[in-house]
Amino acid sequence: MKKSRKLIAILATVALLAALLVPMATPAAAADPVSFLYTTGLVDKGKADAQSMGFVKLNNFEKCDEVYFTITLPTGVEYANDPSSVSWSTYGTDYVKFYNPAASPPGYQNVTFLSGDKSKLTVKVDSADLFKEDSYVIFTFNKTGKSGVKVSSSAADSINVNVNVKGVFLGSKVWEASKDVTVAVTGKKKVTVTAGSPKSVKVGTDKAIAKVTIQESAKGAINSATDWITLTLPSDDFAWGTLPATPINGSYGLKVDKLTVDGRDLKIEFDGTSSPFGDKIELSLKINVNPGAPDGDVVLNVSSSLDVAELEADELVVAKVGETDVTVSVLNTSDDTIYQADYGKKIDAIELKASGTFTDEATITLTLPDGIKWYMNSSNFPSTTGVKFVGTYNSNQSMWLTVDGSPDTITLKDLLVATLPSAEVGDITVTFGGTAGATGSVVVGSVVAPITVTANKTNVQLAALDQAAGEITITETKKKALVNGKQIELVLPTGVTWAKKPTVKVNGTKITVDAIDSSTPDTVTFKVDKVNDGKIDTIVVSDIKFDLDTRVRTGDIMVEVKGNAVNRLDSAGDTIVKDLQADYAGKAVAKVANAVVVSATKRDASFVIGSLTYTVNGVEKAMDAAPYIKDGRTYLPVRFVADALGVDSSNILWDGKNVTLIKGDRVVQMTIGSKVMLINGASITMDVAPEVVEPGRTMLPFRWIAQALGAQVGWDEATKTVTMNIQ
Repeated sequence: MKKSRKLIAILATVALLAALLVPMATPAAAADPVSFLYTTGLVDKGKADAQSMGFVKLNNFEKCDEVYFTITLPTGVEYANDPSSVSWSTYGTDYVKFYNPAASPPGYQNVTFLSGDKSKLTVKVDSADLFKEDSYVIFTFNKTGKSGVKVSSSAADSINVNVNVKGVFLGSKVWEASKDVTVAVTGKKKVTVTAGSPKSVKVGTDKAIAKVTIQESAKGAINSATDWITLTLPSDDFAWGTLPATPINGSYGLKVDKLTVDGRDLKIEFDGTSSPFGDKIELSLKINVNPGAPDGDVVLNVSSSLDVAELEADELVVAKVGETDVTVSVLNTSDDTIYQADYGKKIDAIELKASGTFTDEATITLTLPDGIKWYMNSSNFPSTTGVKFVGTYNSNQSMWLTVDGSPDTITLKDLLVATLPSAEVGDITVTFGGTAGATGSVVVGSVVAPITVTANKTNVQLAALDQAAGEITITETKKKALVNGKQIELVLPTGVTWAKKPTVKVNGTKITVDAIDSSTPDTVTFKVDKVNDGKIDTIVVSDIKFDLDTRVRTGDIMVEVKGNAVNRLDSAGDTIVKDLQADYAGKAVAKVANAVVVSATKRDASFVIGSLTYTVNGVEKAMDAAPYIKDGRTYLPVRFVADALGVDSSNILWDGKNVTLIKGDRVVQMTIGSKVMLINGASITMDVAPEVVEPGRTMLPFRWIAQALGAQVGWDEATKTVTMNIQ
């Protein structure tokens, strides 16, 4: 869309308007008042004749009264015909022309010549149509007209002309733009001959080789009247096969008119001339591989009779003898996403293409990765030209096909797979084998986990009831990954059972959780009935408590996520893959640790200065006296420190003056106002004495009481937090 800019309205007089426009010139020029487009041609230095270069096109002009254009040629380049010496009414459009879409009919018009010589040209356009949509001004340097140029041997390799454009309104310049553009480079035209990836071939006739491409660097690089290119086979072990029909057309006028074989030589002859761009010819060729041909690369030699252009061609490796001659590729025909624990899902189609033809009754095997099975048998294998279904083996991980007839291409589509809960997330690869020549692997889809599961982790104790465990979050990996209306089961390991039903919310809305069955107290079940198919759903399971018996060992408690909301194999049946449902429907698709079993004596506690709460093994507790700092020492309430470090409340004794703590075989005694602490009767002198604060709590610097009870202590100055640990 052309830019437009509102001019200042006429306020009173022409003089006033002109005065107002002067300060606007600078910002207008800074806002791209014109668009530049140019092409680059190819020229020779020191050539006496006029030559053509590219063109410069200008459009999207900032609106004004008239626009001035100046083209300045670089040193060593000049117009072959001085623009000031030609009739501009006759030849002006050879140099520059204005395309007017509003004319009747639309077309090119002359511009106004102002001045010029062989190195510089200035013109102007004062038509209001210049500012219409699709109008433009174009400068050409064309040897077929008057505007061809001569390029001296002293010219630069890159020929840059300067284009200066000025906009004038009411006699004053309101904008200006200038740009150096490269309209030509020096050098000889080139013709490049290349080959694609080498094809693998065996002994036989009409074996396809890599595609050969002939590319011109510029228009007219190949002179069809005199130029030819020859491709020569490396030895008499090879011969040219059936040749493609001629003509073989390029896109811009050049074509291969004739292909002639003379022994090992294939002569390529041309017709037509490329324009306005260099052309490209692609040749799909075939060779015969004679018995006894040596293994290794098949290399073509390239020669030519090029006149105006240079030949750029290395030896072309177009085939390899002795390896498989079957190319395997994938056609993107599926959505590429298959969830774990799913079945009957399409993979991408696979195309097998032989350089010649396949051998009738040759075998093709296709093997999937561990955790993925072919969901195929004779009843649902799609009708496929050129191949017969034999069966599956290796527990349905491999499929066996045979070639039917002598096709050159076999396309396997609508193949179905089943993914086990254990299928590894990532690419689904198919690996080929058999006698037909197909080898290697291709990627035909991707296994995606239907959900991600994360959890907070708390410490729980062995052989204890009502142990608080961490919150579990289940999130879909994609919309509709969860099956609406189906169930999720959260299953605990041996020795761990649910102490109560947890709270479950889907996208923040609470849903019903089934009662815990006394026959399976390790399992909690709920129906996923609040999911939103238009978004990625999140399920949060909170308020979790476990009962642990003596069979549990220290370490993580792993919660398995099962159920037909995430494991679609529940509906797979056994008609295609035997025992698929029976063996895998009840398996977990994910698991997560939301608790860790620690020894009964393990304690991790923390207290924060000024806070009336403290934590023990991740559980927050309340106290009635807050820690404080006095004389650079951190005081904590003795009773709550003892509780945090595992002293039973019945073993915390207080007689109004003396504090006694009993933990196992350790007895700790302190007296208010005394710096002496007794540990199993042995005296230890502290540097401060216990003191009492409201509401009657005994306070002591934390290191004395913590170390007396066998704890390691720490202090975080940044958060003012005391930490204590007993293993």
